[in-house]
Formats: sequence, structure tokens, C-alpha cells
Amino acid sequence: MAQEIKNIKQLAKALESKMASILELVAEDVKHEVDDYLQDYYDEYDPAFGKLFSSWFYERTDQLRNCCKISKPKINNGKIGIEVYLDVNSLDYNTPGADPYKSLVAANSGLHGGFNPSYIIGGQVPWSAISGNTGDRFGTGTQIWKEPMEELINNGKLITIFKKCAKQRGLNIK
Repeated sequence: MAQEIKNIKQLAKALESKMASILELVAEDVKHEVDDYLQDYYDEYDPAFGKLFSSWFYERTDQLRNCCKISKPKINNGKIGIEVYLDVNSLDYNTPGADPYKSLVAANSGLHGGFNPSYIIGGQVPWSAISGNTGDRFGTGTQIWKEPMEELINNGKLITIFKKCAKQRGLNIK
């Protein structure tokens, strides 16, 4: 049955569920992009210095690799939003002194465990240098948030994703 729409407010209300479903698809694609960078981050460095010693000194929990999450769509005063984020609360390290927030900031700075993998002898980069969380690069590793956001926003990939997802939901945007 056709819906009668008499004004912009009714049109906006009618489009809410369609837009929310589009944003859910967009968020899945954005999460996939971030997950790819997290996988690259994991692939570029093995802190156990080889598989032979990994069970003795270090065993990966994959918590950081799996910390990208998506919120439920929120509708407030005609505005619809959804969040893709790195969930610091999903990181539960049992290593003494391990700090989930510091781990995320260091990883977004291109560091692995606070170390620059290309210059491990140089020691950890001091927390005071990276604590501003500006996304600056201090190491040579993948920046787990800054790089995918640059790809999505600065290179226009997010617009392409949105158009593709809108088309999947019946809205062809040029």
C-alpha cells in the first residue's frame, strides 16, 4: 500500500528506517576496512621473535585485532548516526602493567608494544611522546585507525561505499 506523504517532516520520518539500514551496511564496510588494517598490523610483526618461542614467551590473544565494533543506529531529532569504533573496553590484557588505552594509542602511532619494529634495539617510545593521541607516526608499523580513516575520508572511499549501500537499499544516488 502506498504511503501518503504531505510534508518534509513526514518524508524524513518515512526515510528513517531506510537510512538506518543504509548506515548499517556502510558501517559494516567501514569496519571491514579497519579490520583489514588491523590484520596488516598483526601480520607485520611477531613479538615472539619466531614461532619456536611463542608458546614460552608470548601468545597472541587477538583482542586488538578484534576490537573494531559497530554501534546500533541512533535516531535523534531527525538525525541518524552510527559509530564504528575501536572498543578499548573489549581489551582485557592479563599481562602486568598492560594498559588497553595505551596499546590502542601506540598501535595508532605505528608502534608494536610501544616499540618501533624496525628499530627494536632503540627501546620503547616514551608514553609522554605519544599520549597526545594525535595520530602522529612514531614507528614504521601500520597506523590502525589513522590509515583507514585517511583512505575512507581523504580518498573518497566512504562516499563510494555510501552510494553502493544506498543502491543496495533501493536509493540510486549519483
